[in-house]
Amino acid sequence: MTMNETLQTGLEQFIAMIDLEWPRMNLHSGGIWRNTGWDGVGYDFELSYYIQGTNTIRQDGTVVHVAQNDLLFLPDTIRNSSCDEGSFKVIFLAFQFKDEALKAQLRQIYKTINLQSKPLTLPGLEEDFLALITEMRSGKPSPHLTKHLFIHILVKIYRAVHLFYGQAKSKTLKHEPMIQEIIKDLNENYGDSISLAEMAERYELNERYLNQIFKSVTGIPLGRYLMKIRIEQAKRLLRTTHLQVTDIALDTGFFDAAHFCKSFKKYTDYTPAEYKSRMELELHE
Repeated sequence: MTMNETLQTGLEQFIAMIDLEWPRMNLHSGGIWRNTGWDGVGYDFELSYYIQGTNTIRQDGTVVHVAQNDLLFLPDTIRNSSCDEGSFKVIFLAFQFKDEALKAQLRQIYKTINLQSKPLTLPGLEEDFLALITEMRSGKPSPHLTKHLFIHILVKIYRAVHLFYGQAKSKTLKHEPMIQEIIKDLNENYGDSISLAEMAERYELNERYLNQIFKSVTGIPLGRYLMKIRIEQAKRLLRTTHLQVTDIALDTGFFDAAHFCKSFKKYTDYTPAEYKSRMELELHE
């Protein structure tokens, strides 16, 4: 079994365990940690998803470098975790089982997943994490909805891993490092003018062939992948800032406000103004 098949197996086991043992699981906290360093002992299992900036974590003698869109699965066996102050935002979910047998089972699953010191880069999870945290913090959180939202995140992670690793053909395996580099570049420079032609020229490949390789690895063409990144970033700006639509359009790489509004509605079924109003309404309900 390859490393990537092992990862998928671990995620399958995790999803099945959460589905079966949810009544005995305590999903007790979640939120966004901003900029502040820490130094302490880990008592809980965690999912940590970085939504902004970069960070360097030291945990039990291992140095872990993380950046925006990186995901970590942290077990409850970490005895020292620390990092310095910086410029980053990370969404965390902390949970635990009281039953020692279930703790041991989950530790083994985490060991199989093996994402404690090797972050998995997965764009597009921020809204899913925030939806779960919002439900957890509501006056009367629904256990059924909370479970659904938690499993939805795990399934989305599994599907992304399956698309990235499971469908790559042997003839394109040699290109995976290049595709990962392109994905990293798209996530860091989505606000700039980026074209398939420029990417193809940079890697000395035919445009059609590059797009074919990219789609075989990610499941979607490069242009659509870039659009999804831009839309996700625009959502975050609409939720968290008072920037005008034109400013958000330019910040996220669109030609102008009209192009942004048309694309945003195509991918979300809402205009930017409708989406912002909807988010503000949900926040105050």
